[in-house]
Amino acid sequence: MKKVTIVVTLALIMITAGCASSGRQAPHMGFGKLNIEAQIGREDLVVMRSVEGTSSEKNYFGLWQIVDGSKLQILGIPFFKDKITYWDKNNRILNRAYYKALEAVPDADVIFEKSYNIEKEGMFLIGTKTVTVKGKAMKLKAD
Repeated sequence: MKKVTIVVTLALIMITAGCASSGRQAPHMGFGKLNIEAQIGREDLVVMRSVEGTSSEKNYFGLWQIVDGSKLQILGIPFFKDKITYWDKNNRILNRAYYKALEAVPDADVIFEKSYNIEKEGMFLIGTKTVTVKGKAMKLKAD
């Protein structure tokens, strides 16, 4: 009985424990196998204003999702015009939120990310995930 209790306790710890990771990115341009890292200083940027973008996805059993309250997505295939900016390859909700923040200031080239918040509600198979990106809209100065 004691072994069963230990195994169940360890299983619960593994299920409820989270994972964390971190990374670093630098602005770059790619052309084939050639990568160029841009050296951009404060004098090269115009800070425009604070912006925010939010996107949500309600998931039903991993089969279909309702995006931003009314748009249907089945098995990850959107049945709407999906507007995203590729910021994180693995997180379409974050990409949509970033796109909305960038779209709020049409002349901006980039959003300097101050933070992004992720809210999750519901259970494993049915739930809602909402992502909000906050930051400063910036524009590169023309040469």
